[in-house]
Amino acid sequence: MTTKAQPAVAPSEVKPVEPKPAKSTLQAGQIKPFVEVVEAQPTSVGSAVNKYQAPQAKPLSSSSATSRAAWTIQAGVFSSGDNARVLVGKLRASGLPANVSSFRSGGSTLYRVTVGPDVSRAKLDSLVPRVSQIAGTSAKVIAYSPLG
Repeated sequence: MTTKAQPAVAPSEVKPVEPKPAKSTLQAGQIKPFVEVVEAQPTSVGSAVNKYQAPQAKPLSSSSATSRAAWTIQAGVFSSGDNARVLVGKLRASGLPANVSSFRSGGSTLYRVTVGPDVSRAKLDSLVPRVSQIAGTSAKVIAYSPLG
């Protein structure tokens, strides 16, 4: 006589095992699994929008408009581009952010050497003696104009 083996647990009591996504730490250059990205997203667009507050625009006062001015030190103006570039090299070798720009005046091209710009005129005023010594000129602080 053959007997059937009885299962230890009734089939109705067996629950399928659902694998849990392993939350691994990512290394540089690795990409998160899609499931983790989707689960991390807000459930509704409205809840995400409600958490965000747009920055409020503030009207500019006359004092804040003038505080946005920038300044630069004019180290010298040269008729020779080579002389201007030599000075820029000396100033940069001293750790100063020097630049040269050209402009037309009286039918000639001139080359202006500047240090800066910076929003702090006081900071640039304190650098004028150093720039004057390096350049061998009478450097001065002027208003910065990025267009020339």
